[in-house]
Amino acid sequence: MDTRLLGNFSERIADWRSCSSDELKKIYKERVGRITPADHNAGDAARRRWQSIAKPLGSLGLLEEDIARIAQITGNPDVRMDRSALFIFCADNGVVKEAVTQTGQDVTASVTEVIGRDESCSAHMGRETGTEVYALDLGVVSAMNPEIYRTVTDRRIRRGTSDFLEEPAMTEDEVRMAVLTGTDCARAAKEAGMDLILGGEMGIGNTTTGSAVACALLDADPGEITGKGAGFTDEGLRHKIDVVGRGVALHRQIYETNGEKDALKVLRCVGGFDIAALCGLYLGAAAYRIPAVIDGFIASAAALAAVSIAPDTREFLLPSHMSGEGGMKRIMEKLELVPPITAGLHLGEGTGALMLLPLLRMTLAVYRNMMTFDGMGIDAYRPL
Repeated sequence: MDTRLLGNFSERIADWRSCSSDELKKIYKERVGRITPADHNAGDAARRRWQSIAKPLGSLGLLEEDIARIAQITGNPDVRMDRSALFIFCADNGVVKEAVTQTGQDVTASVTEVIGRDESCSAHMGRETGTEVYALDLGVVSAMNPEIYRTVTDRRIRRGTSDFLEEPAMTEDEVRMAVLTGTDCARAAKEAGMDLILGGEMGIGNTTTGSAVACALLDADPGEITGKGAGFTDEGLRHKIDVVGRGVALHRQIYETNGEKDALKVLRCVGGFDIAALCGLYLGAAAYRIPAVIDGFIASAAALAAVSIAPDTREFLLPSHMSGEGGMKRIMEKLELVPPITAGLHLGEGTGALMLLPLLRMTLAVYRNMMTFDGMGIDAYRPL
């Protein structure tokens, strides 16, 4: 018997694939419309608690502020983070046709199977952090072992997106299906009593789609944003930068009007099912008021899209690490977020987000249990 809080996960989240266009638009609008600012009073109460603790002010740095952010997200200074869930969105990308990767799309299916067998990097790290890990197939091209596939939640929209150099990667309905799948993961997690959610992705070619989404939303030079991804060569990188630049330019007339960019249309034109679902997860975190931890570059591109759609979403996000991909620095600057971890990570699957959890929990132990200046009978530190 599966004793996990989300053990019957596939039954807990909706399947949007049978919805009409009008239904998808209505539900998407309702979910985004739920988003309001976080509770700043609860955050300030947490900061006052930090100031009362018998240690130098701000001495746990960014991690102290993360605890305060969690308080204002949940509206409760009595912060808890015992229960966490990681959702890994798996999908293939049609732009692989343009030779922007060193491996084929069959790798997406192979790694998704490993995640489904609970043997992936994220699975091992998830066990160490007590995090429940769930894989969702939103658009894996290759067939998978039926026995293993039963452990992967089937929300396949179609077998991979289109090549964005030929046409938009997704239709309007498809991008909303992917986004709503992500929002529903957040809803299900909140209703099951999760304290934190994390997002991960798996899809060959998604550093290309992530770069294109970031370039479009930041109006940035593709050469500044696009990195090598999973071990590409210098020559391959130059080609990848060219593909990203051409894709962004090709669809600009669709996603931009009078200098204003429509992030949902950006996702539709040059994104992927995985990035759209991650965007939805972050929108859902804001809608249902649950802290969401961002992973690396691809997840950050999705977070940028979410904040572009609903700016208050930013208050519900916790950055984890500064990826080795060059464009992530630009994204974090735009979001005004500072990741606590800098370790040159570029693995994906939510692994960087998982690494943040032990740091947060150690910091929370100090927040909850450390003696105060009053309790020790000494004068408190004062800001200088």
